Amino acid sequence: MPKEKGTQTTTSSSAGSFLRAFLFAIILASFAQQVVFVIFQRRESSSTTRPRLKTKQSRRDIKMQILQPRTSKVTQNEVIVGLSSLAGLYAKMEEKHAIDVVHCALDLGFRNFDTAPHYGLGLSEERFGKALKSYPKMTEDLREEIKIWTKVGRVIKDKNDVLKTDRVEEGNVLGHPDCVFPENNPESRPTLNYTGDGVAQSLTDSLERIGVKHIFGIRVHDCEDEMRFEEAANKDTGAFVRIKRMRDEEKVVEDVSLGGNDPMYSLRAIRESAENTFDGVMAAGSWNLIDQDGCELYKECEKRGMYIHNAGIYASGLLVGGSTYKYGPANENVIAKKKAWEQLCEEFGNVSLPAVAMAFSAAPNVVKKFAVGVKSRFEVEKTLEWLNEIDNIDPKIWEEAKLRGLLSSDCTVPNVF
Repeated sequence: MPKEKGTQTTTSSSAGSFLRAFLFAIILASFAQQVVFVIFQRRESSSTTRPRLKTKQSRRDIKMQILQPRTSKVTQNEVIVGLSSLAGLYAKMEEKHAIDVVHCALDLGFRNFDTAPHYGLGLSEERFGKALKSYPKMTEDLREEIKIWTKVGRVIKDKNDVLKTDRVEEGNVLGHPDCVFPENNPESRPTLNYTGDGVAQSLTDSLERIGVKHIFGIRVHDCEDEMRFEEAANKDTGAFVRIKRMRDEEKVVEDVSLGGNDPMYSLRAIRESAENTFDGVMAAGSWNLIDQDGCELYKECEKRGMYIHNAGIYASGLLVGGSTYKYGPANENVIAKKKAWEQLCEEFGNVSLPAVAMAFSAAPNVVKKFAVGVKSRFEVEKTLEWLNEIDNIDPKIWEEAKLRGLLSSDCTVPNVF
């Protein structure tokens, strides 16, 4: 009996172990199925419904932003003479020298000029006005040919007239370490004002400084922090709605645009404003031989029928012998890229790097003009020389640049020769 009982107990125990193992296997399989299902759902959600974070463009993003190439040759009419240097940008400039720069530009056939109250707290506009008034060859027909753009967003005040509610831009006050205009009037203060009334006052003051009754266009300048942007974008009292009215209803200007360094703020302004608020954007430092981080903005303007005026085409002066890039010392990678471009230009028949930079700046068809800063008669003359050199650039240089990794494989390059 004991033996039979032991055999029975062993058999029962084995059956119980088998049952437990079987149930555990079922539970494990069910759990694995649930895990696979959850993973699949997450992948589906990620690929179809979860929004992508917006970050700075990578080369992959740029592939989605291919721009239409220019269809006509670059001419002198595409050049805007930038006048920040008339206010002594980084170094003082004698007034007679500043006037001579403008006279030289007019003598050589340049007709587009860009200035701003920010440049020397109105000094650039004042000297430009004196140059126009004293130009010995000025005629009514020539006056009609000249197109002037200035900017709004700052109202220059005497320091004794500054109100407690005014926002003084301390970084552009003479004596501040960030001030880059050493000839700023010590009695003047730049006040930030992106309201409609501020825009109107800024234009009135600019016309008086330049000494003209009318200019072609205005740009909302440096609207690139939240406080400035919110003030400008106000649907009732902001700069954006006011400049549109100044163009469409008041007829005091023919062209209204944005002007700044950050493509993302310009994109935001365009997308959040009423249709046809802006004619275009002056975008600084966002499309040159060093980088093309304004590609998304360019594509948006292309889609909407707006223009780009490309500023900073020499990458903060780096491509014409300077050592800075985007308001600071150029890093090793940027310097290496510049040297690689210099080597490429030498290999293609000693074509000048500035001429190549100029040609590239106007490669996208959306770029209707580009700005070139000049601070001497020599630089005005070189600008015309480089412009005339564009036609002699070997088209193969662009494909070689792509092969060497200086440009992305699908980057828009000049194709009109």
